[in-house]
Amino acid sequence: MHAVALDGSKVRVSEDPDNIIANFLALILFDDLINQTEILFAPEGEGIYDYIYPDLRIHAYRATEVQDLPEYMWESPSIDISKNEVWVISALGFCYEPEAVVILGVELRHLIKEVKKLRSEQIDRSQTS
Repeated sequence: MHAVALDGSKVRVSEDPDNIIANFLALILFDDLINQTEILFAPEGEGIYDYIYPDLRIHAYRATEVQDLPEYMWESPSIDISKNEVWVISALGFCYEPEAVVILGVELRHLIKEVKKLRSEQIDRSQTS
């Protein structure tokens, strides 16, 4: 399972070499998305498409069939999507297209909850200082 940390305004996620998950989590901390995460990323949620952060186009969607997975997984998916809630997070930027991240819904929601908690604690500390 990935671990998340908040360093000022920078989100850090373990085992996330291309910062796909970190950029996704930073994006959802924006006011227009932060209060919608429970609905957007529920097991039947619609996810997000084509959100810009800061110069990346980020997509996070539920895979419901093999063709929803990244193309490199089509022939031999490592996760059975018929038995698991599988989400795909991808990003596209100018001259930058890292490999998409495949993550189970339980872990995705855990990371969202953790980064929101860290952000809330950070705000509370700044208000008491």
